[in-house]
Amino acid sequence: MRTTGESAARRAAWIGAAAVALLVGTAPQAFAATWVDEPLPPRDTFAELTAAADGDGTTWAFGGSNGAIPAQNSLAYLRDQQGWREVPVPQVGRIEDAAVVAADDVWAVGVHPKYGFGASVHWDGHTWTEVPYAPVADRIGTRSVAAFGPRDVWIAGHAFDDSAGTGRGVVQRWDGAAWQDVPVPQRDGNWAFSDIGGTAPDDLWAVGNGSGFRGQGLAMHWDGTAWTEVPVPEVPLDEYESVALTQVQALAADDVWATGDINDASGGALVAESLLLHWDGTAWSRVESPQDTGGRGDLVRTGGELWSLGERLLHWDGARWTEELGPPTGVPAAGAELADGRLLTAGGFGRYPGMHKPFISIRQG
Repeated sequence: MRTTGESAARRAAWIGAAAVALLVGTAPQAFAATWVDEPLPPRDTFAELTAAADGDGTTWAFGGSNGAIPAQNSLAYLRDQQGWREVPVPQVGRIEDAAVVAADDVWAVGVHPKYGFGASVHWDGHTWTEVPYAPVADRIGTRSVAAFGPRDVWIAGHAFDDSAGTGRGVVQRWDGAAWQDVPVPQRDGNWAFSDIGGTAPDDLWAVGNGSGFRGQGLAMHWDGTAWTEVPVPEVPLDEYESVALTQVQALAADDVWATGDINDASGGALVAESLLLHWDGTAWSRVESPQDTGGRGDLVRTGGELWSLGERLLHWDGARWTEELGPPTGVPAAGAELADGRLLTAGGFGRYPGMHKPFISIRQG
């Protein structure tokens, strides 16, 4: 966790009034949850899982593989009665996110970590097929997908203009035939979206951040007609710090959470402090986070509860955030709620690069 000598008074000043009633735990729960690993087909090269999706009786896990870092070859695994099996998928970079509309209607988005571009792929029940984006820039890389129906799928990420050397956030919508660009407000500087989600096609949130040191987080809202930027609390930053909002989940129109990191590169190696923001229907506010919980991964909804994955799991039970131990196998970056309500987590473990392997572990109870 980042420690900068920040005083309690300074921290309290950045917790909004709406968060005062939220209680936050500062230690893992007294009991340890049971985690059960599910075996994956063996691999002899670097691989890790970065996305998972469940719905309509089907469960998928995705990621990337390579003999070196960064992982760029696309990976897709399907869970059936015999376990997990690898399914061929077009090479669109490391798959960052996926959504299940139906068992024969699944979307995933990939991006090459080194080059910043990628594509979407679609599963029709038999085969994955690459589907191009609406061509609005030289390079497009999307990191998130949200689906509300076969003709209402949304993706968010970044678009880069090589000649101008500038990047901006991009949102596109699948109308049943093609991806259509949905204009977003202009902002100064380079910036990008990292996640999109909401309660309905006319109540969406997209979160992301500006680039460079001292870059702040950002949030935009879609009301069915237009995107509008909504201010988020500004985080006090030192010279080599920056904010990255990476995930958003809506429990209701007036109960939305965004998570991310306050990154500190002042010591050479990047150190992250977790960041929690809450939307109460009127404004975003910052909520105090349990300690030692940097490096946030997926924000997964299970019923009316939330799980923020990472080095340590954060659990929202509807009243407070607490810290829990995650699966002992490795660090979960991705997750999904199974049909029976259990939390599926996926990630990687082992030494880089050759011995780094993917894992899937399911929380029992």
